Amino acid sequence: MKNLAFVCCLLAVALEAVAGLPERERGDGLLVRVGAGAGFANQAGTGESAWYGPKQKGNCGFQYSVDVLNYCRSLGYGVTFRHYLHSRDIAGSVPDLLDEDVQVMYVAPQFSNIDKSLFFEGLTSNIDLGVGYAHYKSSGTVGRYAYDAPASGFGVNVNIGLAYQVNRHLSTRLSLSGEFYWFYNLHDGNDYSFESPFARRDKLKMVMIIPQLSVTYHF
Repeated sequence: MKNLAFVCCLLAVALEAVAGLPERERGDGLLVRVGAGAGFANQAGTGESAWYGPKQKGNCGFQYSVDVLNYCRSLGYGVTFRHYLHSRDIAGSVPDLLDEDVQVMYVAPQFSNIDKSLFFEGLTSNIDLGVGYAHYKSSGTVGRYAYDAPASGFGVNVNIGLAYQVNRHLSTRLSLSGEFYWFYNLHDGNDYSFESPFARRDKLKMVMIIPQLSVTYHF
């Protein structure tokens, strides 16, 4: 909850700062983009689990995102926030059951390039790139025992999308994101009082692919 409040404050400060720029500096380039999509975190890398076990490559979680960007001609800058959630379990007898809830929160400064010279008027493409802070949390039960494994790290996001301008203020966008996260010391400080059938992961190198649909408001 504290992390989410901190992220909300960052987004609010960024929006207020950009909106407060004089009209001659910022032009009509300020936008807020809200998106949602399916996050595939187990196709490559270590996967998302804090425990060694089957990666369940076909499984996907849910991610929503908020981007605040200000464009000057074809270049943009701003901030992005992303929140990934996934509940997964490995079935078996009670001693072998893993019930895990995974969350990844990510906030970063972001830079963007936009190309308006596409096939017809109103259709644009853009590429976003960001590097920032990421927070990971895995919680749930191993057999009959509860556990909690948070960790901090950093991430990189690359996003390619096509947008269509519906009217002066609204546009829709279809995009594909690649996100890379590094987390260390996942179970650091946890003195578990139980024996787990799954070995603990000390670090994660997550690679996530996220197709996403978003709606953008242009100020």
